[in-house]
Formats: sequence, C-alpha cells, structure tokens
Amino acid sequence: TKRRKALAERRQILRFLDIGFLARQAKKLDNVLWSGNLAEPSEVWKPDILHTIYQGMLKYLIGWLKSFLEYHDRYARFNQVWLRVPAYDGLPEHKKALSSNSQMTGKLLRNVLKSLLPCLVIALENPIDTEERNQTTAFKECLTCIRYFVDFALICRYRYHTSETLGYLETYLHGFHCTKFVFA
Repeated sequence: TKRRKALAERRQILRFLDIGFLARQAKKLDNVLWSGNLAEPSEVWKPDILHTIYQGMLKYLIGWLKSFLEYHDRYARFNQVWLRVPAYDGLPEHKKALSSNSQMTGKLLRNVLKSLLPCLVIALENPIDTEERNQTTAFKECLTCIRYFVDFALICRYRYHTSETLGYLETYLHGFHCTKFVFA
C-alpha cells in the first residue's frame, strides 16, 4: 500500500545516506525522526516567529506596558517619544501612537521591537519616588524585563542556532519570566 511504499522509499534514502556518510568519513547522528515510523520530518509542526513571538508574546507585553505606563503617569511621555522617532535605515517613522494601531501586522510588530527599548528608556527617565510608588525600582525592573524580551525575540530571528545562541535564548527567556512580575 501507500504506507509500505513510503517506508521502502525511506529505507532506500537512509541506505543512500549511509553510503554518502561512509564515503565522506562522516558520522551520522541518530535523530528520533529518522528511526521508527513516528513522523516524517517535513510534517513536524514548526512554530513561526510571527504568531508565537510577535502576535503572541509582544502583543501581550504591549498591553502590560501600557497599563504600567498609565499607572506611573508616563504613557503620554512614551507616546511623545514614540512619535518623534525619525525614520532610519529599515525603520519607518511612527505615524500613530503604539496603542492607536487598530491592526498589529507582523511588519509593525517587527518595527516595534526595534524601537521599543530606546523609547522606553527615555520615557522612564527621572523617576519620582513617593510613599505609594517606588518608581526607581519599578522602572529598572521594567527596563530589564523589556530588554530580556527584546534580546530573546531578536535572537529568535537568527536563521541558524548554535549551542551558544540556544544558551542565550534560554537565559533571556528565563530572565523575562523572572522579571515580568513588574507588570502585575
């Protein structure tokens, strides 16, 4: 049947690969997808950055950030800074406040990621500590959280990853999860 034919074809390909590896004196590493009849590697679901990072995490983070800035009376300042970012190589000029965009496209979210941290640094300058709010600590934790997220998202965009870049991803994601409580 169709399944037997596919298995025979896969075995033939594996034999061909074994000969190729042997001829090049290379060592073949085992992979769970190569052995057994569990799945075809081409059919395995691959998460994409647009839906997981940009439209998933970044959209939530923007909402958290808006609430945080409003609580600390810095939202208007953030929007002033946001709208004054000039167009630069690969970064278009922002025509609307960040939360005024009715549709957050992948391109817009990619550009948000590029200018979010610098705008936030300016908007959170000169904290004012009161008995009710310790802005110095809160602003520092907010910037740390955003920096971890931005670093994580930018490294996710790499085409290929090494054990070093995977270590960075793990560190940044862990750092993000450890500091996101600032938005609670």
